[in-house]
Amino acid sequence: MINQIFDKTFKRILTLSKKSVISLINGLFQTNHPLDSDLDYHTIEHVDDELNKTLADMILTINHIHSYHLEAQIYKDEEIIFRVFDYGYHHALTNSRNSTAIFFPEPVVIYLDKIEYLPEEYTLDIHFGNQGTFQYHVPTCNFCAMSPEEIKEKNMIILLPFYILKLRKLIQKSRSVENLALLKSLIFDDIIHTIDEYVTNDFLSINDARVLKSLLLKLYRYVYADYEETKNGGINDMVEDALVLDIDIIEHEHQMKMKKLRDELENIISKKDAALSEKDAALSEKDAALSEKDRIILAYRLLTKNVPIESIEKQTGLSQEEIKALEQ
Repeated sequence: MINQIFDKTFKRILTLSKKSVISLINGLFQTNHPLDSDLDYHTIEHVDDELNKTLADMILTINHIHSYHLEAQIYKDEEIIFRVFDYGYHHALTNSRNSTAIFFPEPVVIYLDKIEYLPEEYTLDIHFGNQGTFQYHVPTCNFCAMSPEEIKEKNMIILLPFYILKLRKLIQKSRSVENLALLKSLIFDDIIHTIDEYVTNDFLSINDARVLKSLLLKLYRYVYADYEETKNGGINDMVEDALVLDIDIIEHEHQMKMKKLRDELENIISKKDAALSEKDAALSEKDAALSEKDRIILAYRLLTKNVPIESIEKQTGLSQEEIKALEQ
């Protein structure tokens, strides 16, 4: 079962900006969905007859049609295909679009830690008696076995915090000077530098980068920070200084950007309010002019009926001098 910190990190990553998440889906499933497509999230909870509850990692639907099931694992699990099928089946039942067919989401199992001898896909034979046999295929992704170039090619940048697990087993086995140097290179060159590169090229938002670096720092603390060699060797301090500083800078840039947007919005609203005030003033003047004209017309009518000037004054609000001027 996936450790809680990895589970929470994975789910947090999948709630980043829509653009980043759809890019990940395009890379995982070799699709080409526009990055501004609609994106819906589904959490599948199923309680069986034994009152056991299962929870799928994440099922996402793009443009209300195309559904994808992303299942995350840390350890190799040969029975994962049964759970993926179960999640997909219950999602298909819940979201059936007509009474004659059900639509399974496209699945993938992402192994976040490096796995030896991982098959490219799992296959489940489903037998329907005389109707024949159907093969259900679930591809796998061995994330930490990928090179940084492959991660970029497959648009999997937002999973980079998990790339820190690439050396977990090696560091567990030996914390030699050479291995610690590899760890520093992994963190600074392969992960942090790539995140910064994608922000610079506008493929990753500033806020997404802030979240990814925060998650990277949490994973580093969980996986590596308790070793005496990382403490005494200064790696902990280097990572803390680099990431905390970066996160603070990104947070400051994000806040400044939001302040600029708020100022621009307030300026637009202020201009619109001023324009509306001018329009209201013009309308008030027009209403006043119409009101004056109406009083004069009424006064003329009353004069033709020989109504006394005092009475006309009361009915129209015109002064006696103004009314007498109308008689001339």
